[in-house]
Amino acid sequence: MISGENQMKEQTQTAAPSGRPDLADHFNECCGQDRHLTMPDDGRYVISDDFWTGRLKDAAAASFASIYASDILVAQAAVIPLGIFANKLMSFEKRKYEELFDLIERQALSSEVRHSARTMLESGFRESRIR
Repeated sequence: MISGENQMKEQTQTAAPSGRPDLADHFNECCGQDRHLTMPDDGRYVISDDFWTGRLKDAAAASFASIYASDILVAQAAVIPLGIFANKLMSFEKRKYEELFDLIERQALSSEVRHSARTMLESGFRESRIR
């Protein structure tokens, strides 16, 4: 059986191709330049469908996007898959996600995302409450 942490590593694209920053670092640069989140390879704007369809599976980037995205739809689309993934973890593996969602609740720019993070934490990441 694969642990939740190993599953996330398999789903995450944190290793950047040579010379390019990873996606979370790129999102950090976008925020530092006070602009919308873009994709590093082609410069197009990140849209909510990138998270909904699973095109972006990088947990660190999704966490960053949920906190700092100025587009509420992108921020909300980034946080919900994280909650769904956390729901699938064993209880002892959820602790990291509880800490992450606590951080999102305290730091997110969007009040809707902060509320979503709190709701997911309070529900124990139950999927029926997330969707």
